[in-house]
Amino acid sequence: MSDPSVAVGTDTAQGTVAAQGTVAPPWGLLSFFGGGTANMVPESARAVLTAVETERLNEMAVAYGLYFESRGRKGTARIEAEQLVLSMEGKAAYGMEPELGINAALELVHS
Repeated sequence: MSDPSVAVGTDTAQGTVAAQGTVAPPWGLLSFFGGGTANMVPESARAVLTAVETERLNEMAVAYGLYFESRGRKGTARIEAEQLVLSMEGKAAYGMEPELGINAALELVHS
């Protein structure tokens, strides 16, 4: 007998049902990279997403493009192998003067 608390199914209107009583978002984060040094504001960031409905990847890419353009930032959104690859450019700064930089990782997270 299976345990209903770990049942997984699909609801295309709401995303994927992750467990009984919860609904996962219609997309998932596969990877995220933003900087490699602890005492620096990262100048670039990259995220790879997947969607429950792969047809939505183009819609997500367009929305991301509008976001970074509205913020005056540089970035890209491209679809590769049914995954959405997002990148954001910022401005590197040392940890002692973070106000001189633009944190690409935070900008990408907030998009």
